[in-house]
Amino acid sequence: MKAGPSGPTNCLPSSKRLPSGTAWAALLVASATLLAFLPALGNGWVNWDDGVFLLDNPHFRGLTPSHLRWMFTACLSGIYQPLTWMTYAADYWLWGLAPAGYHFTSLLIHAANAVLFFLVARLIFSLCRTPAAPSQSFSLEAAAAAAALAFAVHPLRVESVAWATERRDVVCGAFFLGAVLSYLRAHSEGRRPVASLALFIGALLSKGLAVTLPLVLLILDAYPLRRLPCDPRRWLEPQARSVWLEKIPYFLLAAGIGLFTLTIVVQSRGLGNMVQYGLGNCLRKGAYGAIFYLSKTVLPIGLSPSYDSPADLGALGAIPWLAAGGIALITILAWRLRRDCPGLSASWLAYLAILAPVSGILGSGVVLVADRYSYLSCLSWALLAGACLRRGLESGLRRPAAATTAAVLLVLGGLSWRQTGVWKDSLTLWAHALKLDPQSAIANESMGSALAQAGRTAEAADCFARALSANPACIPAEDALMRAAMANEVPADASRLRSIIETNPVCRKARADWFTARAALGDERGAIAYFEGLARLQLLDAGGRANLARARRQARARARRG
Repeated sequence: MKAGPSGPTNCLPSSKRLPSGTAWAALLVASATLLAFLPALGNGWVNWDDGVFLLDNPHFRGLTPSHLRWMFTACLSGIYQPLTWMTYAADYWLWGLAPAGYHFTSLLIHAANAVLFFLVARLIFSLCRTPAAPSQSFSLEAAAAAAALAFAVHPLRVESVAWATERRDVVCGAFFLGAVLSYLRAHSEGRRPVASLALFIGALLSKGLAVTLPLVLLILDAYPLRRLPCDPRRWLEPQARSVWLEKIPYFLLAAGIGLFTLTIVVQSRGLGNMVQYGLGNCLRKGAYGAIFYLSKTVLPIGLSPSYDSPADLGALGAIPWLAAGGIALITILAWRLRRDCPGLSASWLAYLAILAPVSGILGSGVVLVADRYSYLSCLSWALLAGACLRRGLESGLRRPAAATTAAVLLVLGGLSWRQTGVWKDSLTLWAHALKLDPQSAIANESMGSALAQAGRTAEAADCFARALSANPACIPAEDALMRAAMANEVPADASRLRSIIETNPVCRKARADWFTARAALGDERGAIAYFEGLARLQLLDAGGRANLARARRQARARARRG
């Protein structure tokens, strides 16, 4: 293999000559991962998009040409994931709509990802130094296994694994990690990374987040492959031209799918974009998220399915500014240590690169952060954890390092076991979320829907009322539009009022569900007037039309009884 700009690349032993302990370590990683998430097999569906994507969606239930056409052309809820839909189709063929089968498939793919990451970590640790001597083989296998488990059994992974709708994370992760593994092996053995590009296409067709892979590969080119200098300012020098030419197909694919995904997200979800939300708010939200996932990696407690995004980020006080300061300090530290500790610099850059599309910089959304966004972005922190263990094992601190690592992994696995049980059903999930944040609009609205489905209408109405009170800007805006619609008038500030409603979808849904619950309690007239007003404003979606029809049926039934 030709020497890169910073010197020769360390060659890795052929995969055919890998030590026999590798297979046992991989088996340990897969088994521990399956065990940590075993409670998922007893979980059911939840009303957190499972209905929209799976229970009420007939389009994925087969692999006929019409089903496949829908999978490769549909952007349900602004998400393009044809290969993920194909895994659901296989599930439906095997299990019908039994939730245990879907959870089993997600868990198997996640366990496979843990093994893939074990192989990736082993390759990277081998490339960071000269090939390990026999006396060092244990530290290599142990460090790679620890890195894989630090990723796989961490509680931040629970949302992606235990939530059936979020299958896209684990499917994308399989292709993403496969692409990285193929790329590292190809360059460590002096071959062209053809398979890596094919796997990248698979990742893009599973979830749009994979667009960040070309940046990750460039970081790996710098370290540990050393095909690029450690100083990014020298990446445009002539001797680095071959590295950039090699990435052209990756960047073209990423640009195409990235623009396509961004367009459909804005069109289908109506999310506030950077212009509407404000560049300053987007940057503050991004800074908050970057520190949030790092802090939850270190201390994974208080994890919730919903972290509501406040309408005004000023409600967070100085936290986003402190987060921005923390990012600046870590960046300066990583830059100064780029020669002495290139692993830290590479890990930090990879973390920021993968996190960028879901950090909030590109739009507002209804959530501030989400555990699922850490699935790929926090891989680098697991690598650093494994590297620390290897350093300890090879520095004479073998027993303390091994004991500490084992204790930490046991705690993480126990926390994941407990967090997986939180996703048992809708009532359990949202009771947990409300325990952490009683004022959450998302959690109150979702709990209200779950209670209404269980026939507990009065309790549901209370939850919807609390959800509405958490969005004070939405209620007067909607009231103003409703009064104008009922009087057949158009207020002067109609566009501003409509914008407030459209950018608070949780508030609008809570309002609709609240009137539906009130209709069940006897106020059919008020519910009908509400939904008819929405219809005149052209704000009545399919769910609203169903609610209106239900309220009318209830009114007719009450009239017959009277």
